[in-house]
Amino acid sequence: MLALRIDLLTGRYVATAYNDRNEGEWPIHPARVFSALVAALHDADSPDPLEREALLWLERLPAPDIAASNCGMRTAARVFVPVNDVGSMPDFSDDARACEEAKAELAAAKSGAADGRAIRSLQATAKKLEDRLLEDYRAARTFNAGEKIDVARALAVLPERRGRQPRTFPCVVPDDPVCHFVWRDAAPPAAVRGGLERLARRVTRIGHSSSLVALRWVNDPPRPTWTPSDNTRGARVLRVVSEGQLERLEEEFGRHRETSPRTLPCGLVPYRSASNAGREAACGNLGEDWLVFGRIQGPAFPSHRGPELAKTLRDALMSAAADPIKVVLSGHEPSGRRTDRPHVACVPLPFVGHRYADGSILGIAVVLPRETSEDDRQYIEDAVVKLEDRAGAARGSQPPPVRLVMGAAGELTLQRVVGLPGLRTLDPDAWCRASRTWATATPIALDRHPGDLRSRSAAKAAEALRRAVESVESACTHIGLPAPTEVRIDGSSAVGGAEHAAKYGPYPARAGRFRRELVHAVIRFERPVAGPVVLGAGRFQGLGLCRPL
Repeated sequence: MLALRIDLLTGRYVATAYNDRNEGEWPIHPARVFSALVAALHDADSPDPLEREALLWLERLPAPDIAASNCGMRTAARVFVPVNDVGSMPDFSDDARACEEAKAELAAAKSGAADGRAIRSLQATAKKLEDRLLEDYRAARTFNAGEKIDVARALAVLPERRGRQPRTFPCVVPDDPVCHFVWRDAAPPAAVRGGLERLARRVTRIGHSSSLVALRWVNDPPRPTWTPSDNTRGARVLRVVSEGQLERLEEEFGRHRETSPRTLPCGLVPYRSASNAGREAACGNLGEDWLVFGRIQGPAFPSHRGPELAKTLRDALMSAAADPIKVVLSGHEPSGRRTDRPHVACVPLPFVGHRYADGSILGIAVVLPRETSEDDRQYIEDAVVKLEDRAGAARGSQPPPVRLVMGAAGELTLQRVVGLPGLRTLDPDAWCRASRTWATATPIALDRHPGDLRSRSAAKAAEALRRAVESVESACTHIGLPAPTEVRIDGSSAVGGAEHAAKYGPYPARAGRFRRELVHAVIRFERPVAGPVVLGAGRFQGLGLCRPL
């Protein structure tokens, strides 16, 4: 086994996502760490041949597993700073970024299931962008007699005349400022190990210069939380290295010499969370790869408006989906009867579990069943894309916003979250990590009426409580979870910020329907259970959403 420990000495990590300059990067990308090791190799006038051999050995290893905690992301505000990279040359940063994104898309296509025609098209696009970038750069460096000189731009190079330029510094703050890369089947020779250790000791930063780090190779890494995956859905795409990376980096440096636009040569590999992949964790019938929409405009609805919001989004998806509407979306068989099979749940995500939490809905997740077929998954994704395209906005790095009309309350604008969510509430891992203890963030609609839980008769209240506990236990086993070892029923939630069950009013709201008793609960299992845990009769509308404690 070979494991690299990375200590973030300032407790934060400042690095820009490769595909969005306003987003932070997390977990740390292996290609970025490899580049830092290469920089350490070349910090001497004569690079050590043994250290170089060590890097050549390292680049041939497969993509590592990663052990990294959850993180919070700071808002990337635009600041104006006197920059060091100003010059008399035009600004090529946008062209360089477009070139890098085209190369990344090409790498993703090669590692995926894209056909040869699509790959050739992407190759042509990437080459065209790169050629244009180099041609513009060479032209800018060439001074022709008689050409007008931009004196003002040239004078701006001088320190006393240097202006301020807009910059963003996306930053993530991990719960644990330590990250590990783990190659479980790697066994480096002694000389290689020595070279890697010397290089690691000389690395001082990864990402921005304020991201100070200490690197060392260890033998006792924790269990990985991110592992490479063949499935790109719901995954984070990380930049990794492959054989030849050292030479590619050296060639790239020889071209840009830290003065011209640069791109990081790399491959792209999807990573999936392995926090719930432990063999001991049980899981229910809803999956972890969510389509999450964050609220970007409109009223901040309290939690008890969640079922209404869920119904509005489901109706919008059904109106956008291709006919005939599939059971996986509607929840009904062609005969009109409710299906017994798991189907899509629209789950509002309330701001809870924080000392400032107020229970307001920050977003909503479209949660697919764990065993969804490939055709059904594509059907849902097509419906989402069609719903987004209805607004007529152009697709950029972010999907177009979706507008939902919520009656007299007004219009709510949502946008699908792509990449690292800025809010912990919108991170599926906040709701899906394995735990033995779960508590409801929204109340459970019991499948059977338990009786009067608020009866003045102690005997009747105790009997109703017993039935309520049985109903929650049955709700757990109904979705495939083990029977809990303990269930505590209450009207209030154990999760900070969650609304009292009484705030939700009658459920279902429609007159003439059988009214469900709503209760909060704390549920304990004998062994870890992986989320999402959504229980009870209202689970497909977000009621009974539990949070791991």
